[in-house]
Amino acid sequence: MLPMPRPPLLRYGVAVLTTALALLLTLLLQSLIEPGPFLLFFAAVALTAWYGGLGPALLATLLGALASDYFLLPPLYAFALITPHTLARLTIFALVALLISWFSEARAQAEAAVGQQRELLRVTLTSIGDAVIATDTRGQITFMNPVAESLTRWSQADAVGQALGTVFKIVNEESRATVESPVARVIRDGAVVGLANHTLLLSRDGAEIPIDDSGAPIRDADGNIIGVVLVFRDITERKRAEEEQRKSREQLEIILQGVADGITAQDPTGRLIFANDAAARATGYPSAQALLEAPLSAVMQKFELLDESGERLPLEQLPGRLALQGRPSPETLLHFRVLATGEDRWSVVKATPVLDEQNRVQFAINIFHDITERKQAEETLATRARQQAAVAGFGQRAIVETDLSALLNDAVALVSQTLEVEYCKLLELLPDGETLLLRAGVGWKEGLVGSAVVQASGGSQGGYSLLSNEPVIVDDLRTDTRIGEPVLLRDHGVVSGLSVIVRGRDRPFGVLGAHTSRHRSFSVDDVHFLQAVANILAEAIERRRAEDEVQEQREWLRVTLASIGDAVIATDTRGRITFMNPAAESLTGWTQAQAAGQELRAVFTIFDEQTRQPAQSPLVRVIREGLVVGLANHTLLLSRDGAEIPIDDSGAPIRDADGDIIGVVLIFRDITGRRQAEAERERLLAEVQNQRQRLDNIVASVPGVVWEAWGRPDARGQRVDFVNDYVETMLGYSVHEWLSSPNFWLTIVHPEDRERAAQEAAAIFAGGKEGTNRFRWIAKDGRILWVEARSVVVCDETGTPIGMRGVTMDITERKRAEETQHFLVEASALLASSLDYETTLASVARLAVPHIADWCAVDIVADDGTIQRLAVEHVDPAKVALAHELQERYPPNPDAPYGVPQVLRTGEPEMYTEIADALLERGARKAESLEILRTLGLRSSLVVPMIARGRTLGAITFVTAESGRRYTSDDLLLGKDLARRAALAIDNARLYREAQEAIRTRDQFLSIASHELKTPLTALQGYAELLQRRAAREGLADQRDQRALRTIYEQSVRLHRLIELLLDLSRIRTGQLSLEQRPVDLGALTHRLVEEVRPTLEQHTLELICPAEPLTIMGDELRLEQVIQNLVQNAVKYSPSGGPVTVRLKRAGQQVQLAVSDRGIGIPAEALPQLFSRFYRARNVRAQQIEGMGLGLFVVKEIVTIHGGTVSVTSREGEGSTFTVWLPLHESGGSD
Repeated sequence: MLPMPRPPLLRYGVAVLTTALALLLTLLLQSLIEPGPFLLFFAAVALTAWYGGLGPALLATLLGALASDYFLLPPLYAFALITPHTLARLTIFALVALLISWFSEARAQAEAAVGQQRELLRVTLTSIGDAVIATDTRGQITFMNPVAESLTRWSQADAVGQALGTVFKIVNEESRATVESPVARVIRDGAVVGLANHTLLLSRDGAEIPIDDSGAPIRDADGNIIGVVLVFRDITERKRAEEEQRKSREQLEIILQGVADGITAQDPTGRLIFANDAAARATGYPSAQALLEAPLSAVMQKFELLDESGERLPLEQLPGRLALQGRPSPETLLHFRVLATGEDRWSVVKATPVLDEQNRVQFAINIFHDITERKQAEETLATRARQQAAVAGFGQRAIVETDLSALLNDAVALVSQTLEVEYCKLLELLPDGETLLLRAGVGWKEGLVGSAVVQASGGSQGGYSLLSNEPVIVDDLRTDTRIGEPVLLRDHGVVSGLSVIVRGRDRPFGVLGAHTSRHRSFSVDDVHFLQAVANILAEAIERRRAEDEVQEQREWLRVTLASIGDAVIATDTRGRITFMNPAAESLTGWTQAQAAGQELRAVFTIFDEQTRQPAQSPLVRVIREGLVVGLANHTLLLSRDGAEIPIDDSGAPIRDADGDIIGVVLIFRDITGRRQAEAERERLLAEVQNQRQRLDNIVASVPGVVWEAWGRPDARGQRVDFVNDYVETMLGYSVHEWLSSPNFWLTIVHPEDRERAAQEAAAIFAGGKEGTNRFRWIAKDGRILWVEARSVVVCDETGTPIGMRGVTMDITERKRAEETQHFLVEASALLASSLDYETTLASVARLAVPHIADWCAVDIVADDGTIQRLAVEHVDPAKVALAHELQERYPPNPDAPYGVPQVLRTGEPEMYTEIADALLERGARKAESLEILRTLGLRSSLVVPMIARGRTLGAITFVTAESGRRYTSDDLLLGKDLARRAALAIDNARLYREAQEAIRTRDQFLSIASHELKTPLTALQGYAELLQRRAAREGLADQRDQRALRTIYEQSVRLHRLIELLLDLSRIRTGQLSLEQRPVDLGALTHRLVEEVRPTLEQHTLELICPAEPLTIMGDELRLEQVIQNLVQNAVKYSPSGGPVTVRLKRAGQQVQLAVSDRGIGIPAEALPQLFSRFYRARNVRAQQIEGMGLGLFVVKEIVTIHGGTVSVTSREGEGSTFTVWLPLHESGGSD
């Protein structure tokens, strides 16, 4: 109840009385309070301001100033401001008295405002759309609003004083167990809490109402809890809509996931609008959602599409592209290569257009059946399961753990144990954003955890992870160029590592890493596991931060208003706004400051949605009726920016302690979401119907038997309750036969496969997951089909298998193609295994029997043009001997117009589907041979030429007999393919023999020519040097002649060096490069050679870095000198602009390392792998016009290799090169 104002006469009388009293006391105590005569007047002003307000306080101030001037300040008993000192004292008194008056008035106004706010809160809680119950600390109810009365069926009068558990009975919807009282939880935790999911409120009349709620503590000014407020609401409609939506999605998901083949759908633009998980796996995406989100161009760039022959397949010929043009495509065998890994995969693809009523393509359905043999390692599966279990356990631990440091330590220990690594770290990104602290870890040296820091930049793996913003895998830290100098990792001998980002809401928390001192290639599963742990840590950290923020929230009023989410406006009785909460500001577009004092109709403008006429203001009705009122339906709020917002609201009077209306509170809410939810529900229902229709279309387009059955697959009582119409097309049996006969699928399995098929199906059923098995079905017309059944097990709520569903595809053609491909692969492997084609062709003939023939013979054309038989094969060795005897006794006619001679002449194959007796008579040269041929029982024959580079090299003959097989055009294609591969093998072998002979001839010529050139060249070099010395000594030659002599000498030296290289090349090729090995001090040898070269350099500086102790190796000193000279000369030659050349020697373990570095033109990256090959020169050398033959480095490598060492190069084009030679130390070299 607000205090009544005091009468003005009394208030101003108090001002006069207190001032007079202050004057009297001042005069009586004047000797004690000098020099401060105003002290008691200040007290009079304060007392007057507290009792009477600002006006009386100002009067007291004026009276006090006049009394002081007259009675207390000289000259006494006169009103005169004589001195500045007196004026200043009166002015200060007036200012201080005015401040006291103003502060007292402000305090009084604040107390009045607090009273109004308390009344506003009471009316607000009575009027909001959520139920509100308040209790004391003992859990006894002190307040209920009308919504709470409606839900609990208790009136406030009945409920006040009752225990909360009597009125607010809540149980778990699933277990029916009583839920812990939220009052106890709030008082115990001292924070805002919410009910768990699946909570039911048991009303007084027995009704069960699903609710969600929150509870918050009510605190006094000192922060002590004095009660609890509960806010809850009925969520029956929301639960019903969510349940219907969940069921629809689950049904669709189950149906689509039951189809084992990959299924996608494209709209007319080619964009993917649907994909199941099988399609995502086939294209290398982790989920169907990820596949749908990826651009189609990105998906296609992951593969190289090929046709059956291995040629590149244009995108326009893809079945899906054809279907989008309205042309159904037949089943297409699609070969695609995964570019990232080089893996080849195959799929049978069927694309079908779906047309609308105008016969336009609405979308295209692609169904692809993966026929690639998949190898799954048990260790990978076990590791994945262990990682998933570890993530699940850690997730549960993170939910209950409140100590963040303990959780971080648990995380690194779990990662170390699960990934089996020695080191694990959690780096925290410090506030400066440039440093990472080792917050938690396993395996690091003592004292580093909690103190060690690394840079959040490319100088550490953690910093590089933050820069790249993605997981980072390091296979070998020693060679990885992405990371600078990670001191922490190198100090611990780390070789391989994996790191992921622990992300935060605004910035990363840090990096989680796993490292090992062994070389290891971390898998994608490892990345996913580590990222999952990091994600759980991120959630835990964010949850902890959120909890801290919640605990920092202010008073319970704000918690309550924040939880209701409704807009609140309060007015006085004249309809002028006195209060708005943030929700009201948001909806109306007015701020509290702008709206205060405005008329309600200016801020809260409402009209009828249908008639567009202004709606009656609830303010008038509330004041007139004195009751809570609500708006009519279809009411729109016109916000300040012109937006029209559908709302519902209620208005209630604000009453003072006497029950008089002193204002109105208006509670309203935006119901756009509710309307959208209703529209969304209708849309989802329509979408479910559409999805069902789409599923029917998809199932109808699957080129296989789609089925669903209940019961065990090997039991007589198994019941098939669905099979698609394609079963009649594929097998001839009607849908009725399948549905009416128990276990029908097993009755038509081939007798040889029936027991195995039943056992495999039973094993899949017992496993409770999915599986694939192959067997033969016998069609109604007697055809035998190879099929592949892909099944998914359906389980009940307890996980017990109750049925199966899947797709069974006809793989007869694929089976035949696989067998043929396997034969060709084996044949190709045999042909490539040796350059002795005579032996390999005989092996291929043996391989062909009995796969494609009962007899196989191989004939080739010899160099003299005669026909030579290399092999004859049959499963019976006696018949092979008979064939050889027949060949010797009755050699074939080389001019015959049929058979092998004719095929060799024409280069065209011959096929005899049926070998009639007349054909035998024509081929037999004598009656005796005819009888022998008849006894062999020949049935069909195929003769194919072996052609390479347009030349017929021979022929392969295939003949069937005992098997009764008849050759077809498919067999002819297979035979031609085999003959082509055999011809290439023969041609390659012959070319190799010719090339080897040419190389021997070339090497012999180089050796002879080099030796013959060396003798006259030595004389030429000697005389040129002699002429130079004589000309220099006697001065007979002018400058031009001296230059000519110098040129002759230099070119003779260059030619001599070239001849030595050619001789070395010849010796290397013939294996005659010998060494005269003895102990050699490589340091001394290098020092001598460097000193010899230095005087000849003009633009270069040559630096030698070598230890003082001997570096002794076992080797040929002249050859080692040749290696060092070559490397130093190359460093000078390929630095045409001059610069430093550095030679470094050092001992490294049991080896000597020699490194020659320059800052020259460098070597292109693509040239490095071939740099030590014969006659090879990089492209930038030719551009710089630097002379050379490309032999020096080849000879260097060969000499180093013969010495048991290695040579390598590191270089970057434009920055220089470093050549490094490693040679083994002599065993006694350490002490020599």
